[in-house]
Amino acid sequence: MIAYGATRFIENVLKEGAWSPGAFLDDEAFSMSSCNNHYGEHSLNYQSENSTIEIFSKREHDSDQLFFVRPQGDHKEFAGDVVEFGKISKWFRKVSIGNYILRGDTPIIVSKPKNIGREWRLFFVEGRVSTGSQYRHNLRLSQDPHIPKNVIEFAELMTRKWSPANVFAMDVCEHDGELKIIELNCFNSSGFYMSNIEKLVLDVTQFVAKRYTTTSENTGA
Repeated sequence: MIAYGATRFIENVLKEGAWSPGAFLDDEAFSMSSCNNHYGEHSLNYQSENSTIEIFSKREHDSDQLFFVRPQGDHKEFAGDVVEFGKISKWFRKVSIGNYILRGDTPIIVSKPKNIGREWRLFFVEGRVSTGSQYRHNLRLSQDPHIPKNVIEFAELMTRKWSPANVFAMDVCEHDGELKIIELNCFNSSGFYMSNIEKLVLDVTQFVAKRYTTTSENTGA
């Protein structure tokens, strides 16, 4: 059985342990620090700063200075975006007096805004791209099922260096004439856009069936 839903739901599936494998999620493996450490300069935010909303909001910057900010992990406490420094300060004042999933000590990464062209979401099963699609162009929603060959080749080359899980999603973008990895996501909570969902489900099902059969044979179940 494979689960699909919000990250918190997927976490509960893993904690319950009733479905195997159920979900492919590891907080550390899917963190931005892990992505940066393993992919280095091929990661879009390789030179980003690790911080928290509270710590960063106390820096001395002009209120209209722009920064790219996103959560450190894959919990989607907020959507990564380019925001004014003044807004980050308002976030901290708001979360410090309320009961929110987003808190002052929520780990974040901060970097300078970057020019991004096309963006693609690719779904991997055992190191190979199963399906995917373009989902944005020049920061605007722009869905297209076609994935250029060089994007697939780049992504698969990167996963031969390291993969966070047997099944996962990777976002890739164009930046200054090069391809970069934006982030890694848990397959069980990722949007599909114009991906071939039927093929993805088949590939994941075959992988799970193969692993389950092998495990059962080895344990004598």
